[in-house]
Amino acid sequence: MSRLLALLVILTSLGCDVEQPTTSPPRRMSYSLYEASSLSAERAQPTNEYSWSGRESDTVAIQMTAPVTARANVTPSETSDGQLPDEIAVFFDGAGQLGDFGNRLDSTAQFEQRVLPSTYDVLVAPDALLGRHAARLITPVPVIETIPTGEELVWALPEPEIVIGEVVTWNTGVPVPGAIVSVFRATEPRLPLGVTAVTGSDGTFAFEVPEGRYDIVVSGPSDGSVVVAPVRRLDQQLPLFEGLSLRFEVWPVQPIPARGRLVRAGSADPVTGRVRIDGRVADPFNNATGIRTGRYRVELETESDGSWEVELPAGTYTATGIPRYAVGQAPTRGIGNLEFDIPFGATSADGLDVSMPGPVTVRIEAYNPDGAPMIGATLLLRMHSAPRYAWRYVTGASGALEGAFVGQVIEDKYDIELIPPPDEDGKARLARVQVTQQLGPNTLLQLSARRSDRFQGFVFTANEQPAGDIRVMVRDPDSGRLWDSVVTRDDSVFSGVFDAVVPR
Repeated sequence: MSRLLALLVILTSLGCDVEQPTTSPPRRMSYSLYEASSLSAERAQPTNEYSWSGRESDTVAIQMTAPVTARANVTPSETSDGQLPDEIAVFFDGAGQLGDFGNRLDSTAQFEQRVLPSTYDVLVAPDALLGRHAARLITPVPVIETIPTGEELVWALPEPEIVIGEVVTWNTGVPVPGAIVSVFRATEPRLPLGVTAVTGSDGTFAFEVPEGRYDIVVSGPSDGSVVVAPVRRLDQQLPLFEGLSLRFEVWPVQPIPARGRLVRAGSADPVTGRVRIDGRVADPFNNATGIRTGRYRVELETESDGSWEVELPAGTYTATGIPRYAVGQAPTRGIGNLEFDIPFGATSADGLDVSMPGPVTVRIEAYNPDGAPMIGATLLLRMHSAPRYAWRYVTGASGALEGAFVGQVIEDKYDIELIPPPDEDGKARLARVQVTQQLGPNTLLQLSARRSDRFQGFVFTANEQPAGDIRVMVRDPDSGRLWDSVVTRDDSVFSGVFDAVVPR
């Protein structure tokens, strides 16, 4: 009998506290596993759901999938000069965020990386996305098992085509030196192409990209020597016909000082914090250029008296005042907004005071499944709006606060999580409750925990070794709601064992 089977037999015998199994309904569950070394030699995420039969004598055994080795050779395209750019990086995109796993090639243009068995989008990035060479996106790339040496994936970089152009001022044709020209894939703007060019002293630029459709964004020089309204040309076919070049006509804008303060609503008392300004730069030619203007955004801190000042081009803006809080501090101000315009020809825009509303008082009540107030429960509140502040509160033990929280919050929509208190033995007995709720003046929110069942689980590696000190996140496989978060035991006898609860 293997060590794993023997341990499961021990756990089963210890889990039988009654002669007959309970009549809890069976439950489907999904799991996320986290450890300090997320890509060690034997540990990785499980790849499928697990079910619990509802019997106390059953142990949910979760096997951690072993990582596999992905190997590849990167080669030039057949029609290129056969030369590879320096510093090629390879990024694996496994969960919606590029760069989950990244590695540079060695001197022989070979890639090797331990990854979780899955299907990936792969980005082969010459110059590590910092040069003038276009990256190649390859999707999908299944990596299910270790690829034997000699049977590596081969990723050919496509042949680049030269694109030239110029950036000049509207109507006058004066070259704009130092303008930044950035190129993005029109079909996949979230994945970087890695191509950026800077205009020379004569306003010209050049870059190389494979044939395709691209979004092109032009912005002013990074040193601020010429303030240019950001412009973009969408879905441009590149390269152009031979002998043609791109031409961007931009207009320098005159920065206009904008000044204001953060103040308490109904008074002139200052509020310190942060100011976020979003807007769109105005087009003085009513889109006669045919090039779309870009959005403009800036953030800055207020002075000690709540005042702020920034230079903005003519346009339409929204200033958002964000109060500053210390960790654990109750809110004293809400988030304020002010919409304003800066017209052409203005010398300044003054008096842009953002009124910061007061917080709102809410009451959140927590109840056990039998309807009794839940004393000592933890409430986690997370704002939906920026800056997405979060607070933690504990329900009271007596009087009007028995099983409740009464306090002030910023008016907003919140993700609210109720974490029931543990038993006297320190083990959880009720699953978490999660809701999304708009909290406004005098909101009364009642949260009731459902009757829950405790079960035992065991996490082990691909070679049947117990996996201790692993955080196990137990979720509803349909909604993704978190039911419980526990850590496997890390001792010589019951390493890998955990206790969790799920709602009935």
